Amino acid sequence: MKTIKLAVLPSVYKTEVELKAYSKSSDKLPATPEKLFGIVHAQMASGTCMFIYRKKDGTLCKAIGTLKGDLIPPAENRGQVAVLSETKQNYWDITDQAFKAFSKNAIVAVLIF
Repeated sequence: MKTIKLAVLPSVYKTEVELKAYSKSSDKLPATPEKLFGIVHAQMASGTCMFIYRKKDGTLCKAIGTLKGDLIPPAENRGQVAVLSETKQNYWDITDQAFKAFSKNAIVAVLIF
């Protein structure tokens, strides 16, 4: 059985309830925003990654995303890609079947398998 770990930023949770909701039964690994982004990007490039990021409105968003081409539908079956920038990362959301983007420093947790 594989061990699942949850890498988290220690001070990003607004309430203790948020922290408990996202870290139940997982080992927590403290991390920096840069390290979390590196983990997410590497996992999405090679397959899928489950991660949590804070949206502009302050709410947390749990996502399962990929950057791997063979997991993204052909262009005629999907929407448009968000505009690229140095501070944002585009990804294909497996659950919503749409391209989305998040701020690179907004990641608060990554499930590491």
